[in-house]
Amino acid sequence: MKLIATKRLKYATRRMQAGDEFDATDMHARILVGARKARYAPHQDEPELPRPVIVQAAPVATKAETDELDRLRAMAERRGIHVDGRWGVTRLQQEIAQAKL
Repeated sequence: MKLIATKRLKYATRRMQAGDEFDATDMHARILVGARKARYAPHQDEPELPRPVIVQAAPVATKAETDELDRLRAMAERRGIHVDGRWGVTRLQQEIAQAKL
């Protein structure tokens, strides 16, 4: 069975570099692929498909969360705290609590 090394490894007295193609028995192929040391080589008659790109969407804030964030930002500004736009509810609450002391 044809495999492609994904990491450096030794197999059958040979030293493989990442990207080297080699033959292995079925049992060894399952072990090497399971250990993520190699992957199965594509068949010659099948073109290699591009891997899909996974994009994670940013979490959407609810109306209540947005209102709470705006309220805390206004409170922090009244207390003279320079508010960073990246701060969330937790950080704003910590900064306001420190300003009270």
